[in-house]
This record gives sequence, C-alpha cells and structure tokens, in this order.
Amino acid sequence: TIESLRRLVAGSAANQAAACNEGHLCDCLNSLLRGRRRGQELRVLRATAGLVTALLGPEVAAAPALDAGCLSDAYVECYLRRQSEPEAEPIGFEFYHAYLRLRDLCGGQFPAGRRLATASPAELREARAFYHAGSDSVELLMSGQLHRVHFPLADRRRYLRQEIQDRFKYEVDRSSPKAKLRDFAGWLKAIAADVTWQRRLCSNRLGRVFVRGFKAFNGSCIFLSMLVCIVILVSWTEPDSLSDNVPRRPYVAIVSTWLLGALHNVFSACVMIGHFLCSRPRVPTLWHLRTFWPCRFGVPVAQRFNGDARRPSASKLQASIFNFNTFYYIGFFLLSVLGSAFYGYFFAVHLLDIARHNQILSRVIRAVTKNATRRHR
Repeated sequence: TIESLRRLVAGSAANQAAACNEGHLCDCLNSLLRGRRRGQELRVLRATAGLVTALLGPEVAAAPALDAGCLSDAYVECYLRRQSEPEAEPIGFEFYHAYLRLRDLCGGQFPAGRRLATASPAELREARAFYHAGSDSVELLMSGQLHRVHFPLADRRRYLRQEIQDRFKYEVDRSSPKAKLRDFAGWLKAIAADVTWQRRLCSNRLGRVFVRGFKAFNGSCIFLSMLVCIVILVSWTEPDSLSDNVPRRPYVAIVSTWLLGALHNVFSACVMIGHFLCSRPRVPTLWHLRTFWPCRFGVPVAQRFNGDARRPSASKLQASIFNFNTFYYIGFFLLSVLGSAFYGYFFAVHLLDIARHNQILSRVIRAVTKNATRRHR
C-alpha cells in the first residue's frame, strides 16, 4: 500500500534511491494524481502526500521524475475542499510544502505544470496565497549541504516584531563559533520570552489595539503633523511687532489647529502606550544603579562587586526605562501636547519621525555602526 511504501522510504536514503530507481514509483504517483477525481477519499490523498514528502528527502533522485503540476492540482483541490472538509487543509499544506521542496531541489526551473480543468488561475493564486501565509521555513545544514525545510504555522499571527528581527541580524556576537553559539542561546531565550509576552498582549482586545496599531498610530501622527504644517504655511501672517510671539491667524486656522492637535495628542499617547507595552522597560535595580558609573569608566564590575549573589541575569531584549527609546516616546507625546498649547510650533518636530521609521535608512545605520563596533573590538 501507499502507507507501507511511505514507511519504507522515510528517513532512509538507500531505500529512497531504490524506490526511485528508473522512476517507476514516481511515474505511478504522477498517474495516481493525474487520474484522480474531485471528491476522492482524503485518506488516499493523505497517504499520497506522505509518500511524496518522504521521497523528497535530502536525496534528489525523485526530483526529476515528479510532476510539479500534479502537486499544484492536489493542493488547489484541498484548498477548495477545506470549508466542507476541515481535514483537507493539513493535507493541502503537505502537498504545498512538497511542491516548494521540489522547486528548491530543481532550482525553480520546472514549468508551472498542468492545472485542474475546473480550477481557474484565480483559484490557484488564492490557494498559493493561503498556504504561503500559513507557512514558514528554516535552513538546515545537513551533510555539508544547505536544505530548506518548510512547515505550517500553528498560529498565523506574527508575534515576532520587525525590530527584534533587525536586532538579531546585527547584534549577534560572531567573533568566534563558541561566542556565536553562546549568544544564539541568549537571543533565543529572549526572543521566546518576547513572543510569549506579545501573545499575552494580543489575547487582550485593548492590548491588541495598541500593539497591532503601533505603526498606524505612528503614520497618523506624521500625517497630522504635515496637515498642521500646511495650515501654518497657508494661514499664518507676520505679526505687527517683532516682540509679539502670537501669530496672526484666521478663525478657521485656529479651529483646524485645535482639532488636528487634539487628534495628534490622542495618537501620540497611543504610540507611547504601545511602546511601553511592547518593550516593557524595567526600572533599574540597586545593582544596576551601583554598577552604572563603574561600567561607564571601564571598572571591572565582576571584580569590584565579587560575591554579589543578587546580580540579575541580563536579557538581550530587556530595555531600561532610562534608554533612548523611552525618552524619545515620552518626548514625542510631550511635544504633541506643547504643539497644541503653543499655536502648533512643536508639531514640526514630529516630522523627524519619518527618518526614524524609515526601514532602509535604519538598517543602513545599524549595519554601519554595528560593523564599525565589531572591527573596533
């Protein structure tokens, strides 16, 4: 049976090579997938998907003989049947990951293949978008070769923040293999704790608003700042006296500035709250206060305070309440309030947030500064 063949070839390179000898087994699988009809029993599709996955192991013997179009037809069919038969969804994921594995082994050079007669190109695009959103992959080094392993996500919501991904890329200590492994362990522990905290926040409706809407609130603040600046440029006129700091404005401009400023205050408060919820800045303990200045002047802390059992364990993502980001977002909110109180003067400062949240610019700065720090060391 198909299940017996899957157990035979799973995890055994020799059995995989023997099964793929002359391509007869792959031809049978292609014929089985081509000749099936919609509504075929799911157990047959499940067994076929398991056998295809087992054949597409580290060896590439089965790659030239399998038909990518048949795999595409299979996961499209499972996608169309997922509403009436929920058991078809994981089978579709298995066929989709087998398709991706076959594409990796062939270098992405095989044709798109035949489609189901009743499946439109729009359905194929929908199926690929659906499975792509619920899948992820990792790269593993096996026998000196790099292999990509695809797997479905148990929870499709992304809890890993982009900021954490960028920091992980540039701040890992790669000075030696031992230091790299040690730093990786610390980073993985910190990332797992951060993902757990993000999941807890998103389980609450109010917390989910601040976490998921952080970028939207930032963008709204920038947009409102631009509107206030446009109102200022259009409506302000020079006062009669140079000592008069109050600009001459029409009533419409005053009301517009107040309304836009009130909205800006609300969104700025949401940005500040979202930052505090996501980063959880810690209040420094007595040990941190006692070792702050010795660390700044290069005093070896471990020797100066030897035997201190209360020394806390440092986390890679643990932010202090006195760091730059905390002061930045507090000042972000205070400048918004001052902008509403003082005729809109301080709203121009918020336009600097465009440069701060530019992904390309921030990554270039991070790459240059981190690489310079490593070379200096």
